[in-house]
Amino acid sequence: MFVGNQLATTHAIRAGAKVLNATVVSGLDITVKNLKPRGEQTVRPLHTSSRYMLSGLSRFLRSVIIPTLKSEAPHILYDSQTLAFELSLLAPRSGDFFIKVDIREFYMTGSPRQITDSILELLHGHSAGQKRLLRRATKLLLNHQYVSHPITCELFQVIIGTGMGLPHSGEFANGSLYQTMESSNISHSVLNNFQVRRYWRYRDDALILANSEIIADFTPWQYVDRLKSSTSYNLKV
Repeated sequence: MFVGNQLATTHAIRAGAKVLNATVVSGLDITVKNLKPRGEQTVRPLHTSSRYMLSGLSRFLRSVIIPTLKSEAPHILYDSQTLAFELSLLAPRSGDFFIKVDIREFYMTGSPRQITDSILELLHGHSAGQKRLLRRATKLLLNHQYVSHPITCELFQVIIGTGMGLPHSGEFANGSLYQTMESSNISHSVLNNFQVRRYWRYRDDALILANSEIIADFTPWQYVDRLKSSTSYNLKV
């Protein structure tokens, strides 16, 4: 469920909406995970717009973020084939087991300021002038997320999250989660302290390869607790 402010429905706003609907206002659609059993699904809001005015800026920021994530966060996966390849390189050990962590509300977590700060921390390698422009561009996208109700045509401004369905949505969420939860928790020294061999993530699913026979100070379950305590994202094993 998205969190937003309903916009005033004065005549002026309604008249402007006829222009906005072809520019910065997205339609509000819903999607569900079709792999889950019936009765255990919740709908997720989806921004749909074929004429998104900020698409060029959105795609540009995505193109800036992805190379940095691939360099600094190689544990983030972009397809299942990569995971299969990485698993093929690991020799199985006695005591190996997997822990799957579901990151709830992956796209619908974080205020515009929190997400913007995380993205700029991620892009620390850019010059001061570039970072000022990147901050302004990121804030522009996050502070201008508008959706229209599919039946009543009422307008809403989304004030939490990255707007699932927009070109930049996935990388903004990836960057925000990486900076707030993962950057301080996936070094080899930290993983070794918790009997964890490897850590991967694809969007809102994290996969932990742990080993019960590794001598360590803490358990993999304590590692999951550490992840939970370091972020505002809702994690479920």
